[in-house]
Amino acid sequence: MRVRTFTLALAASVALALALRIGLWWMQARSGAVQAGDPEEYYRAALELMRGSYYDTGKWIRPPLYPLFLAALFLSGGIDTAQAMLLQAILGAAGVLLFAWYGWQRFGRRSVALASAALAALYIPLASFGSAMFAEGLFVLIMLASLAALDRVLVTPRYATRWALLAGALLALAALARAVGLFFIPLAAAIVLLGGTTPQSWRKRATLAAALIIAAALVIAPWTIRNALVHQRLILIDTNGPISMWYGTLRDDAEQQAGEAAIFALPNQADRQALATRLTLANIAQDPLGFVLRARYKIASLLLLHTRNYTTGSIIGLDQRGQQVVFVEAEHPLWLALLADLEYIPLMLAAIAGLYFAPQWRRTLPLLAFVALSVALSAVTIGHPRLRLPIVCVLMPYAAFLLVSVGELRPRPRWRVGLALASGLLFVSLVVSTRYLPWAWAELAAVRGRSAQGRGAYTDAQQQFEQAAAANPSALRSLDLADLAVARGDQVQAITHYRAARDQEPRNVYGRARLAELLSAQGQQPQAQAELDQIAGYGRDTNDLYQFLWRNPLNPPPPQLTPGEVAALGHVTGFAPATADLPAGRWTLGEAALRLAPGCGPIELQLRGPPGRVVTLQIINGLRMEVVLEGGVQRVSIAQPDANCGQQPVVLTVSSATSLLDRTAAPWMTGVAIIEARATP
Repeated sequence: MRVRTFTLALAASVALALALRIGLWWMQARSGAVQAGDPEEYYRAALELMRGSYYDTGKWIRPPLYPLFLAALFLSGGIDTAQAMLLQAILGAAGVLLFAWYGWQRFGRRSVALASAALAALYIPLASFGSAMFAEGLFVLIMLASLAALDRVLVTPRYATRWALLAGALLALAALARAVGLFFIPLAAAIVLLGGTTPQSWRKRATLAAALIIAAALVIAPWTIRNALVHQRLILIDTNGPISMWYGTLRDDAEQQAGEAAIFALPNQADRQALATRLTLANIAQDPLGFVLRARYKIASLLLLHTRNYTTGSIIGLDQRGQQVVFVEAEHPLWLALLADLEYIPLMLAAIAGLYFAPQWRRTLPLLAFVALSVALSAVTIGHPRLRLPIVCVLMPYAAFLLVSVGELRPRPRWRVGLALASGLLFVSLVVSTRYLPWAWAELAAVRGRSAQGRGAYTDAQQQFEQAAAANPSALRSLDLADLAVARGDQVQAITHYRAARDQEPRNVYGRARLAELLSAQGQQPQAQAELDQIAGYGRDTNDLYQFLWRNPLNPPPPQLTPGEVAALGHVTGFAPATADLPAGRWTLGEAALRLAPGCGPIELQLRGPPGRVVTLQIINGLRMEVVLEGGVQRVSIAQPDANCGQQPVVLTVSSATSLLDRTAAPWMTGVAIIEARATP
């Protein structure tokens, strides 16, 4: 392949990667919301790094590299999460070149390099994490570079020491992104010590292994020293691992609650880590067989198909039609999840075969060691499907090798072919389940039911949804029946079905939000607020939810609303979660909108914000005015144009500059607090 052709093809792969990642960013990351859990912890850590500190007051200490990367994005474009995720997606698209480097380095063929880049460009889960506030995308790229440098150590005597130093430094950076990389460093050194494809003396191999270890230690040491100075204990990188391992040994909710109370009552992060380790060992000693059996299930969970949660109805951030309500990592709309599985299964099978047919088996040892380590750590901690992304990605060059070489592979010993087949069958046995058969039938019935509902054939839709629920009972089927009842105007029956969906999957945000809206419409405000409070308890009362409900309102707009209260659901967007400084109302995220019932009189607002900040208020198709905030609560009126009088709902937009509200209690970039809005008759 000519250099020009190769370069153009690589550029095309980057362009494909960029298009897919920007598309997914558009779908999932434009709201400016920061999700609870890992994303919020990374976000808080990035803000602390920007002022020369770190987020040491959370449940645990996280590795610092991704927060540092996130802080750099914020410094380059302001603390704007949507913009930061867009920049991350663009950089991730360029990262497919590292897949090409590893493919070229390992197999010495441009065709393999191009195929590796193309697979990485089009792999949906990798592209999805490109605009998600998680460390996996960064970790994958550093890990690929590490494996490429490590392979260079094994095959190239010239400059081997320099490559060993680079490999050690890269592996240390990988460990500072995700602590699983820390455990791989001694394995990598041991592989170098065993020797590569070129004859080297024992002393030379020992020198290379030592160079790798020293380089890694020098990169990690500043962070370890910093932890020792702050916490007065030895914390190499993070404290998350032992606590996650403890979570992986739990047997019931009561044990979790008691353990969390004991662990997180300790003020020192290292002491929390030590207690979690003791509790883990005690649990294993009490039930070693149960620990082993749970490990098997966690491995299966690690490798499950992307559509698996649909078969059980364990969907959190989507509605039953696959529309995103709030962003949840590793959850995709059904059509996208099906495409991801159509990529995932052939990719893994091709990679498994590629491992057995790849030349120079010693060069495969680093990758095998990393995969085995990742699976083992998931087996003893938490087998979340998100954690398989690095495994799949590092295997891509081997899948690429098989795809471009399938017609020219040399015969291999029968035992090797047999092992390849056995490994492939083992993988299939872990990911395939008979649950997919009734689910597929039920999903087809649900699709027919939604089509009938769209035509107004409610009786046919009811029959199809009931058949789907009988074949595959789950929260998603109950949501179909609930939405049908809403379309029929039967709010009482809809509430019954939404409650059934809530009981089947309490975390599903769509079902709880719709239930809250209907309960509010029925005048059951305490019960409605309780549902909204549960959503907030899961950390899902973010602008993702507000945007979805704004586009899909269930109730007509009220004449008066307070953002954050249940009656406002569907009629406010662009707001931060609840903050302790506001007994009522919500802070905007800079650009917000409110929708009120039709009226002829002025719109009256109660505002609050930093003194001197200019707020622009505008009624759609109406007047525009600017207000200068004074620091306290202000009452503002904006007149409606005569043409709007009683004709249609009033949409008011609110725009202002933003600033960090409270770095510790509410670290959101907010504009103005809207306490109340009212449309006068």
